[in-house]
Amino acid sequence: TKENEESTKNEETKQKENILTKEEGKTEVGEIKPGINLQGYCTNADCLTAKIKLLVWANLGFGDVSFASDKTSFCCPACKQTTVTLVVKAIFFNSEYSISFFGSTPMKGNYYQSSHRINSGLSYQLKARKIKQHATSLEDLIARSEAAMTMVKPSKVGDKARLLEKIRYDYNGDYNQVFNIGSFTILCDNPTKLQAAVAVMKDDRFNFTVSEDEDFFQRQSKTHYKFHNIKLYLPKYDVYIEMQATLKSFTTLQGYTVIENPKLSHLFYEHIQAWKSTNSEDEEMKKASDKTLTKINDIICEWIDDKEIHNIGILKPPQLSKKSEAEINGNIPLKMAHFVYEQLCTFAPEKKKGKAIYVTLYEYYKKYVIGDKYPASCADFALLLQEARKQEMEEDIAIAQALETYIPLQANNYPHIDTNDNEKQETFDCYQY
Repeated sequence: TKENEESTKNEETKQKENILTKEEGKTEVGEIKPGINLQGYCTNADCLTAKIKLLVWANLGFGDVSFASDKTSFCCPACKQTTVTLVVKAIFFNSEYSISFFGSTPMKGNYYQSSHRINSGLSYQLKARKIKQHATSLEDLIARSEAAMTMVKPSKVGDKARLLEKIRYDYNGDYNQVFNIGSFTILCDNPTKLQAAVAVMKDDRFNFTVSEDEDFFQRQSKTHYKFHNIKLYLPKYDVYIEMQATLKSFTTLQGYTVIENPKLSHLFYEHIQAWKSTNSEDEEMKKASDKTLTKINDIICEWIDDKEIHNIGILKPPQLSKKSEAEINGNIPLKMAHFVYEQLCTFAPEKKKGKAIYVTLYEYYKKYVIGDKYPASCADFALLLQEARKQEMEEDIAIAQALETYIPLQANNYPHIDTNDNEKQETFDCYQY
């Protein structure tokens, strides 16, 4: 019937409208950070989030916390008052964690972002710890990591002495903070492929857990490298391995990089890693070395602009004069001076990033290895000679007077002719003067 047809059309129209209806997103205030994050409502009458009942996130970091869901007093990120008195959700981020309410068995995990609903009227206990390895010794950690890496590719620890040095200086001797014994890198041509690669690694079909996820493309890492860093937990071996995903234009991996002298930044790091300064002069050079390494990484990862260079002859540091190889290797400032000098003498960049790195290294060499008062290159030395010659001429009265009466002459490619027509040519017979 006609009524049925109209009813059917109305139903179809409603269905289309439902499909096209704009989805209303929920606005949230605050930021999810590593550790325990609680979501709730602020009750401060003067807080904007309370006036329109916005959900806010309170980050508590790592540690233990107990609370009753409707009797809390956490800090609101908007008004900075302890007025978040009702919690509805908890998220653990980049941590090993456990959650339980009164009388229940704790739920434990290490997934990089785990969300849990908080029920009204219950008392909860939450724990969050920084992710660490569970090895009993360094040898145990190496064995677990090598076994786990067979799932990705065969891997053996190459330089154990270097690993021990890294553990000593970077982690204060705690080997359970090391995650890159078992590690691999994914290189992508563009950001879209990188995003897809990271998504694939998080797929549940793989036999590991994504326990930490850090994106250092939008914010700078400690080393200023641009990469996506993921810690993967393999329960079969009870060990974490590390995956880094980055773009080919940012990598320094030999055989894959497009950057000239790709080993430079890593060699520079190795020279200053164990440097413990003993006086103020060494401390200044150490800080300058750290800043220079950061600048080099900034150039590689395009945090700062490229620079231009010109060919310059590098002069050898005077402090290396008559020093034996043993004396140089036994003194880190001398070792740094020799290393940078050798790099500047052998590195001949042609591309923009390589040139920018060279300029940064030369600026460090000139200021902290040679010193601003002394020439660091043949160009500097030539400039000093020019300045000295200019000063000497200015101080010599006889030369100064002669310069005042000096008439510059220009040679011609035709002979002088002593006629009246010569006035137009303005030539002179030099033999008469």
